[in-house]
Amino acid sequence: DDGTTARLGEEHFVMTTTTVAAGEVMKHMEFVSQGLRPDMDVRFTSVTEQWAQFAVAGPKARELLNGLLDSPIDGESWPFMACGDVKVLGVAGRLFRISFSGEHAYEVAVPARYGESLFGELRKRAEKMGGGAYGMEALNVLRIEKGFITHGEIHGRVTAFDIGMQGMMSKKKDFIGKGAAARPGLVEEDREMLVGLKPVGVVKQLLAGAHLYNEGVEPIRTNNQGYLTSVCFSPTLGTYLGLGFLKGGRARYGEIVQMVDHVRGVSTTCEVCHPVFLDPEGERSRD
Repeated sequence: DDGTTARLGEEHFVMTTTTVAAGEVMKHMEFVSQGLRPDMDVRFTSVTEQWAQFAVAGPKARELLNGLLDSPIDGESWPFMACGDVKVLGVAGRLFRISFSGEHAYEVAVPARYGESLFGELRKRAEKMGGGAYGMEALNVLRIEKGFITHGEIHGRVTAFDIGMQGMMSKKKDFIGKGAAARPGLVEEDREMLVGLKPVGVVKQLLAGAHLYNEGVEPIRTNNQGYLTSVCFSPTLGTYLGLGFLKGGRARYGEIVQMVDHVRGVSTTCEVCHPVFLDPEGERSRD
């Protein structure tokens, strides 16, 4: 799951997951603890019902939060990836400076009984500042622009190598999956790798689930080069964008490929791009 683990104390951690995966993640961690590493002194407690947590994102996110926090924060006291205890209008809570949107963002958590009240206050203050609540479609557009992956990409058949995150796997210490990740065939340069796609022909439509073919070849199964996983229209960049997997993709930036959806009868000429379309240095989230 694409969760986040924060260290709140010397031996105190909180892990957030997608809501739908919370039970599965909890079950898996209990299995690892009891079946694989019973020597480790670890205890898990589900606190899903106890907390209400909201993302606050955008260039005015810190300004909005400082109107609610008892002790205002700044970039130095609360840098990117910081976490800790705060008081929100006198209520003990937690603040995490993380971003799934690629924007300057935070997640603020309070005990569940204060959740509805906090959401109303956040929305009211955001609207006065020219913002407001944003939904899943907007979040999906933002994360595709940034090349952030979700279950569409990490669907159980990809490796860290496929999504360009092999650098996060330590070469100095052991970790779960290290042996499997090094197996022949799982780190080959012709594997399907995460790429970005932009339409460059007359047809601008991109469709998740469509397949990719080299330009000029017959779009049949034996010529398949990959597939699209997520698509959106980016108002910021003024074009449709797609994320997908392409054989040898990281060596093919700038190439032209054909997207074909046989079910819906759509064929689109695409340029292969780096999957991070916007703010590749991450300056917005670290500002």
